[in-house]
Amino acid sequence: MIDSYLRQHRTRFLTELQQLVRFPSVSAQPKHTGDVRACAEWVAKHFRELGLRVTIHQTAGHPIVEASTPALPGKPKVLVYGHYDVQPPEPFDLWK
Repeated sequence: MIDSYLRQHRTRFLTELQQLVRFPSVSAQPKHTGDVRACAEWVAKHFRELGLRVTIHQTAGHPIVEASTPALPGKPKVLVYGHYDVQPPEPFDLWK
């Protein structure tokens, strides 16, 4: 069942992933502070479109995006943790 859903929506999922990875959200480089912020806002908007409640928390560094659904009695709670920022590619000579 999940396999057919994934196949049916494959194009949309790939498009959304491509949109996300286009952000140069390199959190370790100050020149990308605005890009990290824009990426956080994209993630928040995407979660809202999925029907989640979203809060962007301001920090001394980069924003944190929190998204949740209402608790469902008798159902387990699930926590998904992930990063929307990336590491810088330099130094290039270390890539194999």
